[in-house]
Amino acid sequence: MTLTKDDIRGTISPLVTPFDEDEHVDLEAFRAEARTVLQFDVGGLLVGAATGEGYALTPDESAALYEAAVAEADGRVPVIAGILCTSTRDAIGRAKRAAAAGAAAVLATPVYYFAPSDDGICSHYQALTDEAGVPLVVYNSLPHVPIRPSLMERLAGLPGVIGVKEGMGGTLDTLGQLVASVGDRIAVCWSQDNLLYPGIALGAVATLGAMDSVLPGHSVETFRAVTAGDLEAARKLHHAVAGVARAAYAASFPAGIKAAINLQGRRAGLPRRPYRTLTRDQERAIADALAAAGAAVRSNP
Repeated sequence: MTLTKDDIRGTISPLVTPFDEDEHVDLEAFRAEARTVLQFDVGGLLVGAATGEGYALTPDESAALYEAAVAEADGRVPVIAGILCTSTRDAIGRAKRAAAAGAAAVLATPVYYFAPSDDGICSHYQALTDEAGVPLVVYNSLPHVPIRPSLMERLAGLPGVIGVKEGMGGTLDTLGQLVASVGDRIAVCWSQDNLLYPGIALGAVATLGAMDSVLPGHSVETFRAVTAGDLEAARKLHHAVAGVARAAYAASFPAGIKAAINLQGRRAGLPRRPYRTLTRDQERAIADALAAAGAAVRSNP
């Protein structure tokens, strides 16, 4: 399955990467998470992005996760591979392995240890599209390396670039600018969980935020409600999702996200060190937010 911009629609869930007590990837728990999310009408699975701790995964671990997700999706929805790298060479190697595993596209950040120039960012993505041979979604999630609308207009002209995910590197203002300037050429997506409703209302064609995996049913229904014009239902869903997002992000990322999944009786495990410490009060706040959202909380901290 190879994606075009028109195939990126709705809720695309970024899966967490479960680890066992020794911090090894737990593929069985990962596949169980994929099956849980696939019970809902999601538009795809995202593997190894920020929610999936892609920054902490080896190339072999990432490839194994891509393969497992593709197997679980079984052609029903596309799998997009997250690529978070500090060099173009590494990104190309991972993108080639994603394509070999059956991923339909990659979602790639710019290199991020030092911020490149705009020309450097363009050359990074040009090399990815030229050498990896897989459709690419630009991943604008790094506040210290923002991809501004003027640069995204350049990137949207590269063959193989089919979308952009506006996350923490963007704002509702930049999202609106992108919908107006490049929305006819690429899929403009959104991932700020506490602003899900307004992002969809502004014209984002897909969401790829952490809450799309924590509460996939809520995200799917929010997208449907907004696009159908049922604003009262959309607002209720938005406030429920945003409440969980605020509690989880206030605790820490990604520990708060994994806690929100574990508290529902699923097996997300703990993040890789050092991003794993939550206080009892933080866990209670997440549990309370989940309960307020109508989620079944199976573990009471």
